[in-house]
Order: sequence, then C-alpha cells, then structure tokens
Amino acid sequence: MEPDSKDKQQTEQAVCKKYDPLSPGKEPDEFIVTNVSHIPDKSSTRNKKLSVRKMSECILKALTQHMNVLSEITFGEHQDMLLDPYMAEIASLILKRKRKISLGIFTRINEKSVQALGRCLQKINRLSVDEQLLLPQAVFILREYVEHLSNPQGLTINGRSVATWLNEWKIHAGQPQDKVVQILQLLLGKIKTLIIADVMTYEIMDGLVPHLYVLDEVEFGENGKDINLDCYMDRIRQLILKRKEKISLVVRTKICTFNMKLIYFTYEKIKSLTIDEKYLSAGGRVMLHDDILRLPQDESIQVLKVNGLDANIWAKKWFMYDWKPEDNQSNTLFWLECCVQVKGVGILIDMTDKIMETLAPMLAEVLHEIQFGNAETGADINLDRYMVCVTTCMLQRKKKIVFKLFTELNAIGIHCLGKCLPKIYTLSIYEELLSP
Repeated sequence: MEPDSKDKQQTEQAVCKKYDPLSPGKEPDEFIVTNVSHIPDKSSTRNKKLSVRKMSECILKALTQHMNVLSEITFGEHQDMLLDPYMAEIASLILKRKRKISLGIFTRINEKSVQALGRCLQKINRLSVDEQLLLPQAVFILREYVEHLSNPQGLTINGRSVATWLNEWKIHAGQPQDKVVQILQLLLGKIKTLIIADVMTYEIMDGLVPHLYVLDEVEFGENGKDINLDCYMDRIRQLILKRKEKISLVVRTKICTFNMKLIYFTYEKIKSLTIDEKYLSAGGRVMLHDDILRLPQDESIQVLKVNGLDANIWAKKWFMYDWKPEDNQSNTLFWLECCVQVKGVGILIDMTDKIMETLAPMLAEVLHEIQFGNAETGADINLDRYMVCVTTCMLQRKKKIVFKLFTELNAIGIHCLGKCLPKIYTLSIYEELLSP
C-alpha cells in the first residue's frame, strides 16, 4: 500500500522540523504520535515510549526504524483506530528485536491480529490489552497462545502474572451472548475466578451454572453498575449450597435487602465475602451486620472474611455512606445507637445534627475508633460546625481512642482537636487538608 500524498507531505515536513522531545508527549520519556510529524529521530526514542493514537501506512513505515530501540509502544486510546491492517507487520518488527518490549493494545483488533500478537509474545515483557474492546473468542485465542508459551516467566498481562491472568475470565456488556456462552463451556475447569462485570442475562446465568460448582471465586458487578443481579440471586444461592468446598463471593453492584438475606443462608459455603457497601442501602447494610453478628461463634465464622477483615472485626465497624432514596435515616441511626457491638464508626458523608446526636454518647463511652471523612477523596464533610461538640464528648472518655481525620478543618477545629490529644491513642490525619 503506497502512502497518500498527504502523508508524503507530512513526512517531508517532519524531516525539516526540529522535534521538541517534551512535546507533544505528556512525560519526558513519552512521545504521542497522531501523525508522522510527531515521530522524532531514532536517537531520541532509544529506551523511550511511543503512544500511537492514529495509524497509517506512512506512520508504520516511519516507526520501523524505532521498533528495535523503544522500551515501550502503545496503540490506541480505548477506541477503534483500525489497527488490523498493520498488526502483522508490527508483530514481525517485534520478533526482530533483541530485547523484550512493553506493548499496549488499547484498540479493537480482530482474531487474525490476535494471532499475530500471539506469535510475538516471547519478545514482550509487559502486555496491556483492553479486553473489553475484543470479542470473547479473540481473548480466548490470546489465552491459548499464552498457555503454550515455553517460558512465560517475566511476562505480565494487564499488570498480572501469566498464572493469575489465565485463572481469571471477565464478561463484559456488548459481547455476543452466544459467543459468551460458547467460551464459558470451553473454560469449564480451566479458570478459578469468573467476573461478570457489567451485564447479567439468563443466557449468562445458564453458562454460569456448571462453573459455580468448581470456581474458587465469582464476582458480580463493577463500579456499582446495576446488573439486575436480584433476579438471579435465589438460583445462585441454591447452586452455592450444593458445592463441596467454600467459595469467595464478590458483589460490586446493587442488591436489594431481601437478597442480602439470601446471602445469609450461604455463609456455610462462603470463605470470603467482599461487598462494596457504598452501593447498598442502609437497610441492607444493617441486615448484613445483624446477620454476621448472629452467625454461630464456631470455626466457620472464625475463618470467614468480610471485605478483607475477619467477620467478627468487620461487624464491629460501621461506615456512613451517602443516603439512598429508600433509606430510613432515623431507623438507621437508631440501630447504630442501640448496637452495642459497634466499636468503630466512619463518617463519610456531611455531618448533621441527627448524626452528631447519635454519635455523641458513643464517642463519649463505647467507641474504640472514630473516622471523619473519606480517605480516598478527602472531601469536606462540614465537621468544623461540630468540633466543639466532638471535643466535649472526647474529654468525657475514660479510655483513649483511635482518631482518623480525612476532611478539612479550620483553625478553630484544629484548636479543638488539640484539646482532645490526651484522649487519643493513635492519630491519623491528612495535614494538607488543615487550615494553615
């Protein structure tokens, strides 16, 4: 394929133009390529990274001289950039390298291109692929190439070791249902973790059935997206109860209070439970806590993990997330005030008079740990208004407390905190959020 006149003109301009190694790349070691004028001379790209955002025959020709000196090259921006016509040649250039390279494919490629990628895996030390853009049969083909590598040591795929990547399979929305079910049949007994990310259908449920008897872990949902899991929870519960060995259950999607109760009846077959609590209603979380607290204190509860903690430890902590429309705030706060087992509270939402009223007696006597603010965001929760009351309660304590502060605090609030220091056992604080 001959380069068109526009690409020829850009090539000539690139020869005459002095290239700034810091532009248009985001980092000194990265060059972002959208046309040939963005490709510097060979000496500038040694041990550097090229991020190719657009592809043409002319760009491929210009890249040829760089492929044996680059440390990393990526293609695409998580959308289709029509890479397929060039993938065989790219793989051929990678195979000619003396040293391994890091490769990123963030664009849609077909099965033939995946085969070309598979043939050059022995020259890749770090592979990043946007699997969500690929058809399931294309990912399965890549899997087969990885399985047949004679020496997979040193290769990572999407940040994971080969063994870990091979043990997992993720199902995305938009994938043809018949192909998903077909691949699930081929994967039976070959994977340990199945992730149903953002779609759940009756066809997928049918394909999931035989896997639920042999999987080590099953995960539903991603980033809180509602996958309509409630329709399938009773069937999932029945299948889990028929297992011989325990399973790890991960839920990162909405689930109603009734189905939270269904999970309770499967605890004897669950070794670890991970639930993204911020997507649950307050009533659902109350039920989950009560269910854990009611479990028999035998060996089974001692080994159960909830969100990475021993079940007994997790049940003694309570975090306040954003209220859901269906939440009864008064009932939830009343439960918290009456639940003598709760020894740690985290306030991740704006403080209110009702929350402070509930928190005051707990803060003065029973709590072992208090957290104000979200450690991930550091968002302001209006704590300044209540620091005098917090201080009054803290000074009444007989025992010291673990105090975590991940929110903004003005000078008066800091002064109040200073008065509390004799009552604090451990203080964790984001200093950059405090008033100077």
